[in-house]
Amino acid sequence: MIRNTGLLAAAIVCFLISLLLEHFSFYNLAENRIARRFQETLQDKEHHTYALFDEMEEVMAQVSKDSMADPGQYFTLLHSQMNEGTSGKGLDLFIVRDDTLRFWTGNAVSAETLLANERERDGMVFAGNSWLLKRERKVGDCRLICLILIKHEYQYENRFLRNDFQADFHVPAGTLILQGSDQTGRTILDSWQQEVCKLDFSQIPPYSPFQSYFSLFLFFAGILLFLLYVRHLIKSIPDPFWKNTGIAMGAIIMILLNAIMLKMAIPDQIGDLEIFNPVLFAASNIFPTLADLLITTFFIFFLAYIFHAEFTLPDKFSRTAIRVLQVIFFIGLVFYFQYTILLFRSLVVHSSISFETYRVLDITVFTFLGLLILGFHFTSLTLLMDKFFSLFKPDLSSYRLLFFVIAFGLLAWVTGYIQPGGPDLLLVFLITVVTGVVAVIRGSRHVQFRYSTFVMVIFLYSIISVYQIGVYSDEKRHNEKMVLAVDLAAEHDPVAELLLKDLEIDIATDQELRYMIHEGYMDYFVIKDYLEGNYFSGFWERYDMLFTLCNPNDSLIIEPYFDTWYPCYEFFDTLHIDSRIRIPGSRFYFVDNMNGRISYFAPFDYYSADSTTKTSLFLELDSKLVTEELGYPELLLSDKLRKGFFHRDYTYAKYNNGQLITQSGDYSYSMKQDPYTQSSGEFEYTVYDGFEHLAY
Repeated sequence: MIRNTGLLAAAIVCFLISLLLEHFSFYNLAENRIARRFQETLQDKEHHTYALFDEMEEVMAQVSKDSMADPGQYFTLLHSQMNEGTSGKGLDLFIVRDDTLRFWTGNAVSAETLLANERERDGMVFAGNSWLLKRERKVGDCRLICLILIKHEYQYENRFLRNDFQADFHVPAGTLILQGSDQTGRTILDSWQQEVCKLDFSQIPPYSPFQSYFSLFLFFAGILLFLLYVRHLIKSIPDPFWKNTGIAMGAIIMILLNAIMLKMAIPDQIGDLEIFNPVLFAASNIFPTLADLLITTFFIFFLAYIFHAEFTLPDKFSRTAIRVLQVIFFIGLVFYFQYTILLFRSLVVHSSISFETYRVLDITVFTFLGLLILGFHFTSLTLLMDKFFSLFKPDLSSYRLLFFVIAFGLLAWVTGYIQPGGPDLLLVFLITVVTGVVAVIRGSRHVQFRYSTFVMVIFLYSIISVYQIGVYSDEKRHNEKMVLAVDLAAEHDPVAELLLKDLEIDIATDQELRYMIHEGYMDYFVIKDYLEGNYFSGFWERYDMLFTLCNPNDSLIIEPYFDTWYPCYEFFDTLHIDSRIRIPGSRFYFVDNMNGRISYFAPFDYYSADSTTKTSLFLELDSKLVTEELGYPELLLSDKLRKGFFHRDYTYAKYNNGQLITQSGDYSYSMKQDPYTQSSGEFEYTVYDGFEHLAY
């Protein structure tokens, strides 16, 4: 009794601590300590900088002034020594002489940026996408400069570029650097007791990774301890009738508790973890996340385990009652098997988790969690099968055992119609073999549960798992292809649209462009080179750029109707009026012209210096045809842009009127679409040239 009470008390304590941790933030409690450690580390780096300056000055003093006129002398004398002193410490050393950079240990900033900040002798500077503390010493006609890296701060973040502090500072992600007396935050002083900056912790995640995972551990530990408490409580009941009643009551309590846990608000420090994110897995309102599915699986497994270990048939049961119970139990086994297979399919098809173990780089901890969930269900199914055959004891010498096994296979086949795609003959055969093995082990006096029998059952379930993963992974790939094909048909470029929002403000407010249009010679080629060089290079090389300059009274002659003139403004106001869609928050329009090209259009107005003359620039961007559409280098794109790229495992092509107009990927497509499509259906799968193709 004391043991049972201890398990319940431990479960309650785990739940309470997990809930209470929501109201405490380790980061908030440690702000003073983090700021103090940051300041001490910064001052240590300053002292190390001054020591390096002393070493540099000592070496330079031993060499004549004429010798130091040779730029190579600096590297010969200082490079190995200074590299050793700065490596891994976030320090970059420079020597500037006669406004020329003569020596450097790193490329954190360019020479132009370094010399441009010449007036800022000491203090915090932002250069080269980084916050840096600049320290300088004058030695003769040379300037010794050290840049102490504080934090990287990029316009975009991705897996290569992170807005992180230099590792020695141990500052949590999201901490901001502020400057100015009007800013609030933790003040940081340098070694001269002068204010360097302020640290703002208001934007950091409220919970540290340790706090979140510790809370998650306590949460699941509480569930496990409670289930163990229920198990020991039922085991302690001596009377078989009341024990069976306890099993039924325990099942009801577990079902209600599971329903409450699915509906209750998860503590914030746990809910922010990826396992509670529906992006990872979401099947229905019952299983909105992988964590909810894992919790429900725990309850089902323990119910099956308790039932297998403790349930007994009452002595007072009549033969008819036993037969009815036998039929209900048998049908329940078949439907639980179908439920497990439905769950198996949902885990593979309705999640972003990879279960294809041959793709090693795609395997994550969530792959093992998914396999653990399936393992629990297969174990529960085996326990229930074993309980069925131990309760009703079919005689191996009769045909009853064979009858049960064949009946299970037939019922599995019939109920398989509830599965998407109908019953699978191979799957039915495999589960029938598993049923036969369990029945033989339980019904024979000569065959017992030994190591070899466990290996056999695990081997059979492994075959089922590998087979089903292959089937459902193919289904998942087909679904992905259909979604990607529909996205491609829409002809949008999410990367371009995000970049256009940033470009349009710069183009609209470009004073040099305004001067070229009004006060310059209005040379079309000069303006075109200016636009391409300043705005539409790199990523935009995959687009053709066209522009037209018009005054309010100008007219255009439109090819091929040489005898027809159109007012310029009226022409562009009505151009693609029925097929253009404004990009939200932008003046650019997406032009849905259905010609295989991705097209964008935007007008820009520029006024003369005295605001008396207006000239409009009408800009058009059209994706190039029959080219491999190269993505922007991943190093230069944020994560939100990289998500818009086409799936790395697929290639695609676009056809217009049966002719190839554009393609992407390693596969070389035919110039005609005939090999890939033979019918007029919305989606069509074909196998050609050793590849599977989806036509939409």
